[in-house]
Amino acid sequence: MTGFRGFLSALAIFLLTVPDCKGEGQNGTEDHVDDNGVHEEHGHTEAAAWIHPWAWAGLAHLSADMDYTWSAVRQASGGYAEEEMRLVIIAAVSADEMGLEAAEEAAEALFATPAANWTLVHSGGVLMASRTDASYILQFDQFSWISLFSLRVGHDGPFALFAEHAPNEFENGFHYLRDRTGKSIEMIMEHGSAHEHEHEDEHDGEDEHNGEHEHEDEHDHEDEHEQEAGLTSDNHDKWGLVLASSSIIAVPSLL
Repeated sequence: MTGFRGFLSALAIFLLTVPDCKGEGQNGTEDHVDDNGVHEEHGHTEAAAWIHPWAWAGLAHLSADMDYTWSAVRQASGGYAEEEMRLVIIAAVSADEMGLEAAEEAAEALFATPAANWTLVHSGGVLMASRTDASYILQFDQFSWISLFSLRVGHDGPFALFAEHAPNEFENGFHYLRDRTGKSIEMIMEHGSAHEHEHEDEHDGEDEHNGEHEHEDEHDHEDEHEQEAGLTSDNHDKWGLVLASSSIIAVPSLL
């Protein structure tokens, strides 16, 4: 009988001191799938490669009875963004996306011509917007804080403009296109090249960065809930061991 009581006591001690058989692997990272790559693959849309010889294209409605001024301003650093800029002006068939795209073929042909075929215009010169396609090289006045070019219009209607550099690169608190009253003329629509895509990528990067944090927070909350559930389960298991051990310890006293 003494041996049997000793055996029961030893069994009770073993049950109270047995280590937790649940490995961290069951509630650890084995079942966790990191899907950051999926988000990067499906959540990010890469911008299409810019294939045009111009950096900017815009569509504006211009009136023959209004005088306009195209301008470029020196930057805070002291110089112009560029010393000169090529500008193509083409009468568009319509004031919409189709009208701008329809003018691209003619613009491509003009940009492919040698510099000798372009009209060189110095600050103070005149640009023409008419039914005849025009290609200009705007020469900026390096000795003046601003270069001004008069833009005259042959007929009312939409005009497509294609520039070697984005016009807003030459703005410094002064809009690049104004009418004679000083009103800024905004484009009906405009397309940009690398500058625009870099800007979009920055926002995409911020959105992805924020999305990653949100995703991490979600996993953190899930892990917290799993840990809490695991702790609750462990407590129940330990209490079961305590009760079972207590019962076994009490058996020898009844024998």
